[in-house]
Amino acid sequence: MHIHSGDGAVTLSTEPLALEELHRELLAPRVRALAASVTDRAAGARWLELAAAIDSLSVPLALQERLASIIELALAGGRIRREAGPPAEAALTALFRKTARGIELAAGLGSINRALAQLKNSAIDGISATLRAPGVYVMTIRTAELQLAIRFDRGGLEVESLEIGLG
Repeated sequence: MHIHSGDGAVTLSTEPLALEELHRELLAPRVRALAASVTDRAAGARWLELAAAIDSLSVPLALQERLASIIELALAGGRIRREAGPPAEAALTALFRKTARGIELAAGLGSINRALAQLKNSAIDGISATLRAPGVYVMTIRTAELQLAIRFDRGGLEVESLEIGLG
């Protein structure tokens, strides 16, 4: 499923995700290595199914969440950049942005940016960050007119609250 967001509208696509040869070169060996390391045969088979889809340069809807996970793993900590260079990192980042997970994150950033736009031409009265739970943080920005709380966690960023008309 691809979630396409533009002008605030979200549409879903069930089309297979087309890959390029570079994607295959970067991802197929990683997926096969992961499949070989999994002790559960069924789980290993699911990873091998993804490897076959990557080899065919077309990932069906049912495997796209798994694809997003392996891309995130490959991009984490700059590993792909160190091993294969900036063009490889850019290629996987572009592919990730086409996955439902990437599109959801981009849509979340859109809502963050719309909320931050409310701060334009406002004097910041206070900014604070708090630990809500392990790996979950909230940054609060306060002006005379509003208070914006942005939540940061493994899932990305989201506007936790936006209070307008405080003054």
